[in-house]
Amino acid sequence: MNATGHQIGYENPEESAYFEAIGRVNLYDLAVIANEDENSFQNFFNILPMGIMEIRNGKVRFARSNQSYRDFMKRFFGFDLSNEVSEFTATPFGSGSGFMNLVRSCCNSRGRAFFDEQMPDGSVVHSFVRKISYNPVTETVAAAIAVLSIRDPNEGTTYADIARTLAADYYNIYYVDLKTDRFIEYSSPVGGEELAVERHGDRFFDMMRQDALTRVYEPDRESFLADFSKEKILNELDRQSVYTATYRLIDTGRPLYVSMKITRMQMDRDKIILGINIIDSQMKQKEYTDNIQREQNALARVMAINEDYLSLYTVDPVSGKYVEYSSSKDYEDLGFGKSGEDFFRQGVIDGKRTVLPEDLPYYLENFTKEKIMDAIRQDGAYRLVYHLLIQGKPQKVILKIAPFTENGENKLFAGVRAWRERR
Repeated sequence: MNATGHQIGYENPEESAYFEAIGRVNLYDLAVIANEDENSFQNFFNILPMGIMEIRNGKVRFARSNQSYRDFMKRFFGFDLSNEVSEFTATPFGSGSGFMNLVRSCCNSRGRAFFDEQMPDGSVVHSFVRKISYNPVTETVAAAIAVLSIRDPNEGTTYADIARTLAADYYNIYYVDLKTDRFIEYSSPVGGEELAVERHGDRFFDMMRQDALTRVYEPDRESFLADFSKEKILNELDRQSVYTATYRLIDTGRPLYVSMKITRMQMDRDKIILGINIIDSQMKQKEYTDNIQREQNALARVMAINEDYLSLYTVDPVSGKYVEYSSSKDYEDLGFGKSGEDFFRQGVIDGKRTVLPEDLPYYLENFTKEKIMDAIRQDGAYRLVYHLLIQGKPQKVILKIAPFTENGENKLFAGVRAWRERR
């Protein structure tokens, strides 16, 4: 092997299978990479443009190509494949292009996929990509690429165009023929308007129910299967023109909230579009807001029966997240947040501007997470007496923090109460 990494004189046995796989591909026969499972192809060219791309460390090299593919690359990308290129170079498609992202995805996991991409002149190229082999010695992946068709920009809008428009909001889109139950599944693995055709098939509703057994989060699975049937969906579409459902998927290994929306095509009522949108952040924000409201309501009930409390808090002892409820307008005027990310850190920040200056060194020395948790472990509760400056006047208060358990979660209950001298 020379300094550039090229083999000299003999072939490394560990790379034999890789080069044999590349050499076996017939660039004049699509069935070699379609594997006869993809029976929806049509012959749009006398010879389909086909090539084999190698990818290594983010750079590419075209190992083989037929004349149709060389003509295609020259026409649309100005890239000349007629001269043999031995070195890996930057991709002519652009490193961040949807097509290259799809190629990488196929090489990393999915194996094969369809892809629609719009060219600068408005033409839409429909391609098929399949991983061929992996060279463990050079860490190089080979992928076969076939251009199935090129749609002229003047041919008008297609259902793929409609799906692409929706791709910015939906990561899975299905176009379904209600008469035959045939479907096309699109995905947007890289976001934006880039769209790949995942699969074609029959028996859409059966397929979705079968997918639910492995993709839908188990606690949501029973209700999903109970509601997701062709009959119920059509009844809902007839009743209010849209079918929606919210549930959790486990595609990424953890529960992820998604929203499903189904509508009929306006121009053809026997066709429907189903979109699945990730709403995990929105749902978690709603859960967080709902939890804050519930906790504030509970704290308000406690304060209603004990007028000495100026403010109450619930605190997560691990993360420090907290919710506050105060019944005193004077206390509210001190500017404490109703909720926050770190109770212990915020207590120090707020203390520096609200604690009586004479008490501040003592307060800062003792109001630390370590001392609070040590006191709870040793005595069951933490107490701190100091003065707050309320409306410019010192008011003696006591802060008490104690642990409690709610729905199986350990939390802290903190209360700031006006000091009452014992008699």
